[in-house]
Amino acid sequence: ELNQYILPYIIENTGWNAASDMTCGYNRKTGLVSTLVGARLSIEFKNIQKEIRYWNVLTLKSYHMKWKDGVVRFHLLVNPNLVGVSARKSTFEISGWWNVGHNDVDSTYHFEVDLGEEHKAPVGSDVMVQMELVSGEGFKILGMMLCS
Repeated sequence: ELNQYILPYIIENTGWNAASDMTCGYNRKTGLVSTLVGARLSIEFKNIQKEIRYWNVLTLKSYHMKWKDGVVRFHLLVNPNLVGVSARKSTFEISGWWNVGHNDVDSTYHFEVDLGEEHKAPVGSDVMVQMELVSGEGFKILGMMLCS
């Protein structure tokens, strides 16, 4: 069901799939999953109708070996479509692996980026979200929000 909502916005997908796996704990939550290092997913929203200043990503953070050392690099590219204003890019990485001290904990990790006044996306912008699994056994994204 998740695929039907995001498919119209996907411009590149080399290894991310909607999944709801019941085999290991919190993993049963539906989300976007990759188990292939180098897998990329790009989603584009054209001519946005509300300003975007905050970018929130919710991910699975787990001790289970299925997610061992999983790290995803995220990019948010904003093209304001305004004369004289260049495109902007924000980048960060998130680990989906609990290492020492979290042997029995699965949780949802909430990561928020404040783009600030200089990097926010004004109305009319094209916004692209890119993600790439850069290391590990796998990674699961439970949700993303682009907020004003």
